[in-house]
Amino acid sequence: MRTKTTSKILSETSEETKQQVRDTANKLVMKKETLEEVAERLYPENIIKLGNTTSYDASSIKRKDFIAGAKWQQKNSYGEEEVLDITQQLRLKLKLGVLKWQDDFEFDLDEWFEQFKKK
Repeated sequence: MRTKTTSKILSETSEETKQQVRDTANKLVMKKETLEEVAERLYPENIIKLGNTTSYDASSIKRKDFIAGAKWQQKNSYGEEEVLDITQQLRLKLKLGVLKWQDDFEFDLDEWFEQFKKK
C-alpha cells in the first residue's frame, strides 16, 4: 500500500518540484534551516494589491502548504532506527525459515510491511 501511494505521488509530481525538494533537502543537510526559513526562501512574499487599501500575499498559501507537507512527511516517515528494526525482523524471519527466499520471491513485501505502518 505504501509503495503504491508513493508511486502515485511521485508519478503526479513534476520533475521541477522533485528537483526543488532534492535541492532543499541537500541544503538542509548542509545548513540547518527551519521549515519557515525554507518556505520563505522557496516562496518569497508576493504582494498583490486588491483595490486601494487591501493587499494579499499570493505566496502565503504555498508556504503554509509546504510546511504542512513537510510536517506530514516527517510524521509519516520512518526513522533510521525504525528501518533498521524492520529489516532486522525480516532478516531474522528469513534466517529462521519463517519466510523463504526464492528467486521469484512471491512473498508480498507490501503486505508484510503493512504491520509496521505508522498509524
